[in-house]
Amino acid sequence: MQDGVKSSPDRVIFAMPRSRLAAVWYRRGLALPQGLSGFWRGAALALALAAASATPAPAQAAVYLSEGDLALLNAVKTAVAKRDFAGALRLSRQISDPSARTLGEWYYFDAEDPLISIEAADAFLDAYPEWPSTAKIQNHAEKRMTSTLPAAQVMAFFESRDPLTGEGKLQLARAQFTNGEADAAVLHIKDAWRKNNFTLGDEQRLIANYGGRLNQDDHIARVDRLLFAREVATAKRSITFLAGAERRRANVRADLLLGGANAGDAYNALEPNDRGEAGVTLAAIRYFRRRQEEPRAIAIARNAPTDPTFLRQPTRWWEEQQLLMRWALKNRLYADAYSMASHHGLEPGSGEFAEAEFNSGWIALRFLKDATRAEKHFAALAGSVSAPISVSRSWYWLARAAEAKGDEALSRERYARAAEHIYTFYGQLAAEKIGGDALTIAFEAGAPSTPEDKAKFGSRPAVAALRMLTEVGDDRAFLIFAYHIDDKLETPGEFRELFDLAMAAGAPHVAVRAGKVAARAGAFSADIAYPTITVPKQAAQYVPAEIILGLSRQESEFNPRAYSRAGARGLMQLIPATAQITAKKEGLPYRRDALLSDPHYNLTIGSAHLSHLVSKYSGSWVMTFAAYNAGANRVTQWVEAYGDPRSESVDPLDWIEQIPFEETRNYVQRVLENSQIYRSRLAKAPIAGALAMDIERGAARGRIGAIPALAAPGVIPDVQPRIAKLAESFLIPLTAVAEAAPHVGLKPQPASARGAEGADTARKTETRGRRQSFRQKKLSAPPEGEHEAGKPGDEQRAMRQAAPKESLQTDNAAAAPAPGPAQPAGAPLTMAPVDGAASSAGAEGAYAAEGLPASPAQTADEACGGYTDFIARTAREEASAADLNAGALAELQGGGDSCPSASPAPEDQQR
Repeated sequence: MQDGVKSSPDRVIFAMPRSRLAAVWYRRGLALPQGLSGFWRGAALALALAAASATPAPAQAAVYLSEGDLALLNAVKTAVAKRDFAGALRLSRQISDPSARTLGEWYYFDAEDPLISIEAADAFLDAYPEWPSTAKIQNHAEKRMTSTLPAAQVMAFFESRDPLTGEGKLQLARAQFTNGEADAAVLHIKDAWRKNNFTLGDEQRLIANYGGRLNQDDHIARVDRLLFAREVATAKRSITFLAGAERRRANVRADLLLGGANAGDAYNALEPNDRGEAGVTLAAIRYFRRRQEEPRAIAIARNAPTDPTFLRQPTRWWEEQQLLMRWALKNRLYADAYSMASHHGLEPGSGEFAEAEFNSGWIALRFLKDATRAEKHFAALAGSVSAPISVSRSWYWLARAAEAKGDEALSRERYARAAEHIYTFYGQLAAEKIGGDALTIAFEAGAPSTPEDKAKFGSRPAVAALRMLTEVGDDRAFLIFAYHIDDKLETPGEFRELFDLAMAAGAPHVAVRAGKVAARAGAFSADIAYPTITVPKQAAQYVPAEIILGLSRQESEFNPRAYSRAGARGLMQLIPATAQITAKKEGLPYRRDALLSDPHYNLTIGSAHLSHLVSKYSGSWVMTFAAYNAGANRVTQWVEAYGDPRSESVDPLDWIEQIPFEETRNYVQRVLENSQIYRSRLAKAPIAGALAMDIERGAARGRIGAIPALAAPGVIPDVQPRIAKLAESFLIPLTAVAEAAPHVGLKPQPASARGAEGADTARKTETRGRRQSFRQKKLSAPPEGEHEAGKPGDEQRAMRQAAPKESLQTDNAAAAPAPGPAQPAGAPLTMAPVDGAASSAGAEGAYAAEGLPASPAQTADEACGGYTDFIARTAREEASAADLNAGALAELQGGGDSCPSASPAPEDQQR
């Protein structure tokens, strides 16, 4: 194919890869043609970042599509956009290359033709199970099945797959009744009623046709699920089918969830056994917490059993308990905070379990001064996680517990285990504690792909389509395929192939995401996970380049056209109002459009704003990053609640862990850890061992781990037997190994070669789902009355940490940034646009917007956000790569839940 442009009846067709063509236009100073989408226009804009580096021109890119097939694919896209589905399908069948033809058909099926042929969908799903969007296509096909569809055709569709939707289950049941399979049909009807949502009309039809097949257990299970999901309006339609005590409890539960004026009285009027029912109890905890009656909510939660079977949905309980835990921490009620963290029914292997056990151990160690108790929780954490962030965190705090018990040798051994994950926050802190070989790591480029890697990557069915999409120039489809593929890759070389492909396509955010997934999969490579871009000199005069890179990676993954729902824009996710104020302070011109169109401008304004925050907080990076993410007003609130992290009596590490927003806690740690790696990469030197210095910047040094633990009063429950057993099963084998051959230290491998799983240091227990009944379960010992949790008073207020003192030793560069390279030494990174939301809110005074429903089926009662909310607001360390990309795919493909469990609404987090 020749370089250049040719005309097409539908649109301008570019006969060279879009990112390369955009580059040519940009270098020649020409106006970008309208045929380029925002995705590829941004690729050209991003080349400005590379202009100063004078790198050789890239080699001629491979050509994957003939001119004719490229024109036909673009015609398919145009037809789909016009909702000419028949035309799109007809055009796709004219494409000559088999993979390109399949891509054309994928465009058609992904567009959800209302008149879709069930037979055609069945054939496509059978033929291409490794392609993305299969669940979306199946969902749509099931919902388009009609009551006149022949039973044989329905049975054929479900011969090789289970139904995913309520509509599909009912259609299969209809066909099974026709075939005389009544027992199987009834099972599908019951399953649909219990597990799926329907419109009011569909519910009425289901009851009219099959109501006689449903019993009280089915209605109880449906109402229970809906109320746990806080879909109260939908639940109320089914409460009418309940009888006696079940209906009474469900009605009280619904009123509690809605916060009705008389809900508290209705709850108090229930019999003790009814109040003790799991669903009612959880609704009451939420009700009293939202009414700012947290002590009563804590008392109710403390008296509830922790048996997962009783709780039915332990993760819903944890949502409430972690909010109560944060409230108790804020009010210095540390015994209550520990009770809320440790009194859970979560099962090992989940992110919630990891958070609960970490917080239980941390509170026990730092605020109850009980190292033995803390060690059990940290061991339970270590024995149930595999993600590098959580593995290193568990070993670091196991080391701190050993230090508190006076066992320096064991402490050093445990720090060494944490330091194996040198690219994580706690791994870096641990490396600094032990020094020596742990600080000889250099974050160098990984090995190139082998011929075997290239062949394996190229053999994957969806890879050919991804390569073609670099020529088609469809940003949405490229993201869908790339996020689908990266979960399938196995070797470091395969991830490098995807990274190179994404970079060549001008999609750095896809490349960075590939690096993150690779790290979780044990295939970490520094140059893939932490690529560099050219930072303009003016930006580097405000703050060091490694800080700019570390923050931009967290904010936008180096996507210069990232745009969040909160209105944050560009590489550093700036709110326009903040950018305007910053530009005025610095005497710079304010150009709103340039926040997205000019990466240099975005970096300059963002770095200037960051420098203002650094000056405001006397050089404290911790406070600066917290304010950049959550707003300066919230940092002021947290200083009032938890002390000033610059105070000589405050451990800034404890301060970070007390930040009540999970997003902001994660954000501060990730930016700090990113900056250590970029400092090393830019200097082309081993890791500097400066994380502790960065955490304590702006105040006295040597406070991390040196501030004495508190010994707060209060009633402290015993460690749950199952947690103690899990901890014992983790610690005893380690003790036996240590006695046989004492472990004196680990020599870290190069960071680019080390795997991320740490299989010898962590075990992940699979969480298995259970069928559970909504029937009343009698408590083994129902409480006769509630005993209120402690209330904040003089005794607790006396334990507040002191305010910062004027005499503190501080950094000399309190208002000015620390010295740093004016220009990164690493190769520039090509960038590309996307209109999706970025990972955090960005500028001062802004915070992540409340999550939007992920699908029309989700009611306003349900607290489930989109992909951005799942990543940015929760950002759980234990979220697997598959979980992260499932969220991305759900939002991009327009169907399915984009988060595995509901996240607390912002109003809940703020209380």
